[in-house]
Amino acid sequence: MKTLFRLRLIVLLLVLCCVSIAGAQSGISVKSFTELSQDLDARVSYPELDQNGHKCALVKVYTTESNFS
Repeated sequence: MKTLFRLRLIVLLLVLCCVSIAGAQSGISVKSFTELSQDLDARVSYPELDQNGHKCALVKVYTTESNFS
């Protein structure tokens, strides 16, 4: 009887943890997307190669939020 109670308690705690983690996710969404055809940062300032040795795209993100690490 005690082991069944402990098992139920553990399952309940796991479910509560999963629900709280899912609820803590931020509500970040894309409001607009603009191509900057004259921006050469990806070619000049920050050139990157993918795992296959090909040039990668550069995605710039502007936000009003702060405290990102």
